[in-house]
Amino acid sequence: MAQNYSKRVKGLKRGTKYASKLHKYFIWILLAFVILVFGSTYLYWKLERGGQGNLLEALWTILFTLIGQGEFANHPQTMVGRVIVFVLSVVGISLLGVVLSEVLARVMKYNLKAMMGLNRCKYEGHTILCGWNSRAELVLKELIASGTQVAVLTKTKPAELSHYDVFFVAGEPTSVERLEQAGIEKAESAIIFAERGEGLSADEIDAHTVLTTLAIEKRRPEIYTVIELLNPANERHARRTGVDDIVFCERTLADIVAACASQ
Repeated sequence: MAQNYSKRVKGLKRGTKYASKLHKYFIWILLAFVILVFGSTYLYWKLERGGQGNLLEALWTILFTLIGQGEFANHPQTMVGRVIVFVLSVVGISLLGVVLSEVLARVMKYNLKAMMGLNRCKYEGHTILCGWNSRAELVLKELIASGTQVAVLTKTKPAELSHYDVFFVAGEPTSVERLEQAGIEKAESAIIFAERGEGLSADEIDAHTVLTTLAIEKRRPEIYTVIELLNPANERHARRTGVDDIVFCERTLADIVAACASQ
């Protein structure tokens, strides 16, 4: 049992080492494959076909030869043609497999990182939503309806985001690294929500909101920021960060309900 486990671990290490080398030399492998294909195309066109026809037809013939199809793959007329078929059958198909596997691996890696919120946002002029609560989805809908690109920065990905075309970044909104990952340098505005947490008081939630605002304003003072506070008494602290607008959603809702009841 222990020996089998040790062999598997060593096998995984060798596989990881090989994958690392493949990733490192991928550009050279791709270049070698391109040179092989186009070099074979020219030799086939010049020597096998005597320069007749066009190079595009010769390229298609070489590509089909890579997978063992076509008349040239089965019946080359010259010695050079036989060498081309042999090289393409052995080396060419191997390089093609390496290139395709690396491309697929990179696509899968990118998609996996996107699901986990680890990619870097490349939007320009977008809005960053920091934190998430019950009102965030309504704001998100309005922004998308207006044609604004949105990046959402939260610790965990909200289930609602699966219904919208937005860029998700996983992390703490107070982190400058995560803000940069969300594209703070090229963002037009940022909205910081009062994100509730288990056992947190309104003042503690507002303190976290103010810290997030401070990180944003320090990293990019010219960005337009809007924050949501729960306790109006904390407004004076938030103003010191240089925030542009402050909203009190719960107090606004209470005022609306009171106004409606008084009619």
